[in-house]
Amino acid sequence: MKKKKKLTSIISGALFWTAIFTAIISLAVSTGMVIQNAYEGASNLLKENIADVSQDISDGFMERNMESATELKDIVWNDMSYLKRCSTEEAADYLNALMGDNNCDEINIVDADGIISSSTSPANVGFDFHSDDRTTVFLDLLEDQDTCAQEPRRSLNNTDAMMAFAGAAFSDKSGFLQVGVDMDTFEDMVIVELPASVRNRRIGEDGFLMVCNSSDLIVVADSRSYYSGKSLDEYREEIEKAVMNEDVFFLMFDETPVMLYAKEIYGYYIIGAYPVFSAFRSSLIILLVIFLMEATLFPIVFLVIYLVVRKKVIKEVVGINQSLERIAEGSLDERVEVRNSIEFDSLSDNINRTVDRLKEAAKKDSNRLKREIEYARSIRKTSLPGIFPAFPGRHDFGIYALIKDSKELGRDFYDFYLLSDDKLLVLIVDIAGQGISTTVFMMSVKSVLKSLTENGMNAAQAFTEANRILQENTEYTELFITATAWMGILDLNTGVLRFANAGHMRPALYHEGKASLVVQEAEILLCAKEGYEYHEQELTLMPGDQLLLYTDGVTETQAPDGAYFGEDRLLQSMEEAAKEADARKDPENACSSICLKMSDIISAYAGKSEPSDDITMMCVAYAGSDDHEGI
Repeated sequence: MKKKKKLTSIISGALFWTAIFTAIISLAVSTGMVIQNAYEGASNLLKENIADVSQDISDGFMERNMESATELKDIVWNDMSYLKRCSTEEAADYLNALMGDNNCDEINIVDADGIISSSTSPANVGFDFHSDDRTTVFLDLLEDQDTCAQEPRRSLNNTDAMMAFAGAAFSDKSGFLQVGVDMDTFEDMVIVELPASVRNRRIGEDGFLMVCNSSDLIVVADSRSYYSGKSLDEYREEIEKAVMNEDVFFLMFDETPVMLYAKEIYGYYIIGAYPVFSAFRSSLIILLVIFLMEATLFPIVFLVIYLVVRKKVIKEVVGINQSLERIAEGSLDERVEVRNSIEFDSLSDNINRTVDRLKEAAKKDSNRLKREIEYARSIRKTSLPGIFPAFPGRHDFGIYALIKDSKELGRDFYDFYLLSDDKLLVLIVDIAGQGISTTVFMMSVKSVLKSLTENGMNAAQAFTEANRILQENTEYTELFITATAWMGILDLNTGVLRFANAGHMRPALYHEGKASLVVQEAEILLCAKEGYEYHEQELTLMPGDQLLLYTDGVTETQAPDGAYFGEDRLLQSMEEAAKEADARKDPENACSSICLKMSDIISAYAGKSEPSDDITMMCVAYAGSDDHEGI
């Protein structure tokens, strides 16, 4: 047997491990929060710097495009009369000459109707800016807007090429000039603006910015970095993944662990790098302080709590426990006198008052409980059919039932009656619940089912309606009172037994010298589920057959060694008892023989121990009508 520990050891052990686990959890949570905050701070710093540089590049690029469009617009405006007279090819030659001198890759002249009238690419002539969502933004130049720029998009005449467009309106709003710059030209233009945007940025103390071109070459780095001209080809996969996921990633960069964030703009990667140690330096200091505080405070708190509990609680608990042990042994004159604190003073008084009331209540409850049990048993006994033979003069069937009460309040009952001259109803119920309320519930079930069946309902319909009626009584549902039930209606002319089962034990059928359990569909208990609909099932009895209904008190009877009676012994006992009378010649005697013989067998099996549950059995023997032909 495992040796039990003293309360002092249990409490000290609990306090010790509580302190350890609390310290670990506290440190883990603190570490997680500090690291998370440091990570988020570093991530936000990287993202903000990259976003600012990207915006500077985009703004500078579009501004340069608009300046180029404005300069070319003034030149073209002076030669507009010539362009209106010349052919499409001549206009294209004229515009191509301008394009070469002004750092752009496409020029379009658009008239007041939004249609290209001249272009460096003759294929563009006639294109209507109203016809494409990508070009309608420039139509504002025909109204009150003077210039307009657009992020890179597909070229009108070459969908494989990416171009950035800008436009400038003619002064009389008779049209506008649009210029386009492809990405190759952009690289030549934008590289002029990049150094100032990158080199003037700072990311923390040691972080830096880099710009990598489409060939994985770092073209610009900040003033503190020596990475200019280096290739990032080996990191390309990680950088592309970071750009796609729009998130910060960790990388060993030049043998230094760093946090990197990258963004693509116009074919370039703008990359921000922040050494991990620098990003988390302040967090490590905070964690060190937290660790030192916990290593100091938790042992002190543990020691103080342990000493207080040992001196002020455990000692007094031991004294109270000794008194309670004497009370538990039956000494109701014992008094608890632990008075060193308000709580223990109150506890002592409460225990003493409880013992006094126990002494008074024990005497009253003993008598009251006996009266309630006797009253409930009396109600049940008077409400059940108990005179046998129950139907003198009937030779086509026999019926017999008995109940052996347990030491507690009985919760089983049975019923049977003729619905007509050739219809016999049998019912057995096992109620699950506590107290006198189960007796009231029993009477409700009995009366409701009898009323429903006498008004023409079959067994399944009666169970369904009874379940609805019982569910409406909140007293039963709040007390969780339910019942298993089995009801059948036997046609005495044909032997057809139509039945319904509400979670009850399977009946045993004795047929031609052999007993077996009836195959049936198990359904839920009465008063267990609102709105449940039961189903009718069918069994045919042959002349000489005997059907035994019983409750779980039969199969759950225990021998002195704890073994259950079980279904196998039930069937063996039924076969043994059924041999004493012929059900065709004397059905009444056959039924009583089975019930009484099996009751003796069960009692012998249990020995001297009292049954913990009611033992209820009801047997129906079918002899068959005079004109029965063995259907």
